[in-house]
Amino acid sequence: MMGDELRLRYLGELHKPWSGVGHVIKIDSLTNEVTIELKSNANVPNDCTHNFVTDFVWKSTSFDRFVNIHCYKLFLFSY
Repeated sequence: MMGDELRLRYLGELHKPWSGVGHVIKIDSLTNEVTIELKSNANVPNDCTHNFVTDFVWKSTSFDRFVNIHCYKLFLFSY
């Protein structure tokens, strides 16, 4: 989803192991390609196109808000 944070890791043999974090800026619905903007471009293996792994970086903001509002509702209804 647009704005989600992803971690991109290179695990191949053509370059030393690398990891970078960025945000989704574009999703192509025809090809399912995802474009991310990395926070840093230090040592990015630009010459490699395979052996990458993508991890979703979970942010608890939405979950925390959901839990907090329900706790608040329980507090209000308990009195």
